[in-house]
Amino acid sequence: MRRLGCGIFGPVASSVLAGTRVGFAGIDTSHPTAYAGLLRGWGCDLVAVYDPGLIHGPEAGATFAAQHGISSVTSSLARLGSMCDLVFVNSADWTVKAPAARTLAEAGAAVFVDKPLGGGHGDWQIYEGLVAAGARISGGSALQWIHRPAATDARGGRFAVHGDVVDYGVHAAALALACLGTGVERVSAIRGEVGALVFDAFWSEGVRARVEVHPGGPGGYDAWLETRASPGEFTPVDIDLSTLTRDHLEQALPYLLADGSPRWTIHDLLLPERMIAAAQRSAQRGSSVDLSEQEPVQFDTASFIRRYRKAVGRG
Repeated sequence: MRRLGCGIFGPVASSVLAGTRVGFAGIDTSHPTAYAGLLRGWGCDLVAVYDPGLIHGPEAGATFAAQHGISSVTSSLARLGSMCDLVFVNSADWTVKAPAARTLAEAGAAVFVDKPLGGGHGDWQIYEGLVAAGARISGGSALQWIHRPAATDARGGRFAVHGDVVDYGVHAAALALACLGTGVERVSAIRGEVGALVFDAFWSEGVRARVEVHPGGPGGYDAWLETRASPGEFTPVDIDLSTLTRDHLEQALPYLLADGSPRWTIHDLLLPERMIAAAQRSAQRGSSVDLSEQEPVQFDTASFIRRYRKAVGRG
């Protein structure tokens, strides 16, 4: 794997990315197109794409390659990994992402996995094992990477999104972690409208936040913080959606392609998914759930794939 010097890849320092060989494993959502434009602008070589045609059909990989000047379309993840320094993993089938990351990492590539990283507990264990063995894996929700240090004087907050309970719920939980830190210990679901997931999250420092995922959309992201100095007063968090993807990549790539430490560990990046899974269990039980619980969970990926196909006109 090609290693680069550490640093944030801003507009000036982006020249260090020139010649990095990049591949794409799955192109189900709009994210790979956004990544491709930024990466090419930074001087990366977009060399190969792999796509099983889950959402957009068997010709989708070739179409994506033609649109972005990619010379190779491959049916082998192992070959994709051997051709690239860095591979972006994207799929509406969340259960294939962790096995794909394992194949790519074993072939020598660093791996950026779009959110959600996995379909449940077994996938999370795969990631943790890979990173413990030396693999470089990052990604997750871009909202966990907003340019905002965790508020040291925060007393609480409220974070809301509209969209799929898991696919967009991960965004809401990630935004809470970005603003309040990763010390969340337990969650407790609250009865809400049909199709919604609403829960309180409790941090080890006494911080408490309301996280809301409402049906419909996808819509915008709303966040408010309450400080200890002004209890009961919630201040909106400014989120610049126009630079969200760029900010995400600029912070994740130094770790993936250099010998540095990640801003977020793999445990941190999996935490939003664990929060959503715990909140779903809490809603079923009618009681709070500790995030330390190791009960195996599996998201309903098949149902999401059906809804997503219908949403993009492929159902």
